[in-house]
Amino acid sequence: MEIRLVKMKPLQGDHTVLECSIVHSALHDKERESYQALSYVWGDPSFTEPLLVDGAQINITTNLAAALRRLSVEEAEKRLWIDAICINQADAVEKTHQVQMMREIYSLASQVIVWLGPEEPSDDEALAQLSRLREWGHGAIHLPYFYAMMAPSWLSRVPITDEFVKAQLVTSDSTHPVWDGIDAIFRRRWFYRMWIIQEFLSAKQRVFWLGPKTLEWELDFGSAPLALDLTARMRTLQGPRASAIHVNAFHNAEELTTLRYDHEGDGVGSLYEVLSKTYGFDSTDPRDRVFAIIGLVQGDSEKAANLVDYSKSTQQVLIEVAKQILLQPSTESGPGLSMLSHVIDSESRPHSLPSWVPEWVLKEERYQPLCAAFKAVPEKTRDFWIDNDNVSSLLKCDPYTDMTMLCAPSCTT
Repeated sequence: MEIRLVKMKPLQGDHTVLECSIVHSALHDKERESYQALSYVWGDPSFTEPLLVDGAQINITTNLAAALRRLSVEEAEKRLWIDAICINQADAVEKTHQVQMMREIYSLASQVIVWLGPEEPSDDEALAQLSRLREWGHGAIHLPYFYAMMAPSWLSRVPITDEFVKAQLVTSDSTHPVWDGIDAIFRRRWFYRMWIIQEFLSAKQRVFWLGPKTLEWELDFGSAPLALDLTARMRTLQGPRASAIHVNAFHNAEELTTLRYDHEGDGVGSLYEVLSKTYGFDSTDPRDRVFAIIGLVQGDSEKAANLVDYSKSTQQVLIEVAKQILLQPSTESGPGLSMLSHVIDSESRPHSLPSWVPEWVLKEERYQPLCAAFKAVPEKTRDFWIDNDNVSSLLKCDPYTDMTMLCAPSCTT
């Protein structure tokens, strides 16, 4: 079973055309060459740069080109696996075969390089604030929940001299300029891309690149979302609806950490459970909502892998997924008919899609379906249940003065 690898040629200058050659490697050969796999976002396909592959020119997106320039100056002649180059994207048969191997490709790589994109001026201060959160430890990261609920008038009467408290107040202040920098980091599309879940979890070793900076998940990202989540919700309440994307980013970062622990333990769960946990991630091709997580699914892995087929339409894939979930033996923790709670009535829903089939995506006009993302329906109950954390992001009330916002009896929806 062979895969293609990209062998980059060293750059001679910033404006040098990128060049590489293709080498073939047997994936399961013990003597195979060591390689690294790239986890990134393609970016806007209308903005491209040339890449010479064995002398022939192809066009790649500018975001991938930026990653390759960073790779080329790091070390000469790296061997890389990059989906846009190593898979013939125009061949549905090859694409199907390669996607079925994605988990193995990333798990056998010596390292997974996560390219977040070029640096921005606000990165330094934002990373410094994230570093402070890390240094205080897990016991302190929940304090912004307390500070954010206090009335500013009360806080102004209290002399704040402790640097720890000051920084916590910065984190809980949704209007503080440092938030623009934090937003700029978590706004990067990598945090929303469906494919990165499998790439992130499968990696035996991972490193994050933000422009010239080298970062680590546990040190720079792992703890921060827990502390920053509520402040992101405050910004959503105070600003336009579009700011809800920031809430999604922190949810996704939290979910990646949770899924990593699950993956290293008993596994991330069934097809239904993984789809339910990953609503905050998206994909350009709707079929990839399913294909991107197949390698992580527990149970009948062969049956799940058979779902991956790019010759099938989106409707065919979604119907097969729904049937596979509904036909699973119902257990105390199994989905049963609760899958139907994931169906969203939306203007953009295809009319040809049966009414009982979920699309497994968030819609702009709906935040999330009943009993859906980030939580599971409580066991041994017949009542409908709504994720209060997510519903709270839709409440129209003053988060600083209304202390009951998470319970919502005095707010309107």
